[in-house]
Amino acid sequence: MSIYCDLCALPQRSTAKRFAPLVQDAADREVLFALVQDREAYQVLLDGRLTLQDFFELFMQSAEIDLSAFVQICQRQKNRPYTIASSSKEDSTRIGICVSLVQEETKPVQTVLKELSTKGIEVPRASAYLQKLGACASQPRRFRGLCSEMLCARTTKGEKLWIAARASSFRLPKRTTTPIIMLGAGTGLAPFRGFVREFMAEKGSRSKTVLFFGCTRSD
Repeated sequence: MSIYCDLCALPQRSTAKRFAPLVQDAADREVLFALVQDREAYQVLLDGRLTLQDFFELFMQSAEIDLSAFVQICQRQKNRPYTIASSSKEDSTRIGICVSLVQEETKPVQTVLKELSTKGIEVPRASAYLQKLGACASQPRRFRGLCSEMLCARTTKGEKLWIAARASSFRLPKRTTTPIIMLGAGTGLAPFRGFVREFMAEKGSRSKTVLFFGCTRSD
């Protein structure tokens, strides 16, 4: 189920709306209905990077939901697209990608719930959940991207991964004498790495090639 269902991230507001009618406790249901109708208030939860577990602990403890209903409502895992950063001319049996570990420090759960309170949303189970979290409730949490962490920190040589490849839309001119100007605006490093690998495989036959790129810091 973890392959298809996103069991980590907070549900989007549209998904939370589908969960709300399943809540049996009147107070919990009233608050959740109010929350999913308030776009700004729900954004506080999304910005705070609350998790699916947080959502169920705070709003869904009295819900009556079986596995089949949960699977139907729970939002699906999205595929993570990466631009191919290698050249088939260099090696037709390998595909290279560029991955940067997505990580950031998020607000403490206590802070998120206080911000929610300023929006007029008082969560009945907030105190009990904060008490359950203990000291962790007032401490920042670290968010890590699901896929980037898996690729950067939890994948070992020989493992099999679910990957679908499709032909790249980037094409070099067929004539090797055609001048090439490449612009890396700060986010698209991968295709240019692929081009460099292809230039190397072509033994430097494209002499009129220039790459302009931007960096966040001057160093």
